[in-house]
Parts: sequence; C-alpha cells; structure tokens
Amino acid sequence: MNKKTRADCIWDKLAPEQLVELERWLFEENIAFRDAHERARRHFNAPGSLESLRGWYHRTAQRRMIEIVSLSAEGAGAVVKQMGRKAAEQYYEALLGMIGQGAFRKAVERGEDIDLESLKELAELTQVGLKAHVEMRQLRLKMRDLALKAEMYRDRKAALAKQAAPPLQAGLTDEMLEEIERELKLM
Repeated sequence: MNKKTRADCIWDKLAPEQLVELERWLFEENIAFRDAHERARRHFNAPGSLESLRGWYHRTAQRRMIEIVSLSAEGAGAVVKQMGRKAAEQYYEALLGMIGQGAFRKAVERGEDIDLESLKELAELTQVGLKAHVEMRQLRLKMRDLALKAEMYRDRKAALAKQAAPPLQAGLTDEMLEEIERELKLM
C-alpha cells in the first residue's frame, strides 16, 4: 500500500529537469530501481535511499495514470460531443481514432509493441457495433413511417366516412359522432 508523500521527500526536491530525467529512466527506459538510484546519485548527487525511490516511483506512476485517465476522459468527451454533430456513419472514424490513441499510449507508456491483430479485432468489433446502431436507427425510422402512414390511413378513412354519410350526421349528436370517430380509429 502506498503511503502519502512526505513533505521532505528528496526525490520531489530535485530540479524539474532532473525529475524529467529520473522519470525517463524509470518509465521510458524501464531501468531497474538500483540502476536508477545509482544514476541519480552520480548525476544529481541525490542522497535518497533505494526504498524511498521505489515509493516515489509508485506515487509518480499513480499520478501519471490519473493524468492519462483525465486526458482520456477529456478526449472521450470531445469525441462524444463531435459524434453528436455527425451522422452515425461517421462514428466509426472517431472510434478508430480512440482505438489508435489507446494503442499509441500503450506503446509509449509501457514500451510494448502495438499488436496489429488486436487493433484489427477492435476495429471489426467497432464496425459491428456501428452497423447495429445504424440498423437500429433505420428500423426506428421505418416504424415512425409506418405509424405515420397508419395515422394518415385512419384520417382518410374517417374523412371518407363523413363524406359518404352526410345525411346520417344530421340526426347524430356530438357525442355520437365522437364515438363513431373513436371506433374508426380503432380499425
């Protein structure tokens, strides 16, 4: 379990350029703690212990992760905002961009190779989801169209019924006419 950083942590007191260098050694070059500790002693004359360097590393890793999550959330928010303005067919491009960004981060942060097969599978999965989304929207539009046609049919049928029987209407009350219209709508 990580402890709270001490106010007198020697590693946090390094000059900004030294901190950048230390982070580069540990996170980008991925060198061992012992080697990083030795380099820091030689290059910066840092008197911190190996154990304190380990603690500093874990706290820094957490901070970096929070920064990445924050940037990802901001990026996702921008994508969602952009997606709201675009047609559904264009979602695919935005989602592929997010997948690419994730792969790039993985390669940079962890020093791992980008697995093109996994990217391909994610892209295909995204395409399936997009296709389902587009098909669902098309189905909703068809349902609205059918509902509108049914309503127009009922209105036309009621209008024809009124035209065909004007003499009958003369003896009917408003309540009776409303009842007939309700019955026609149910058909």
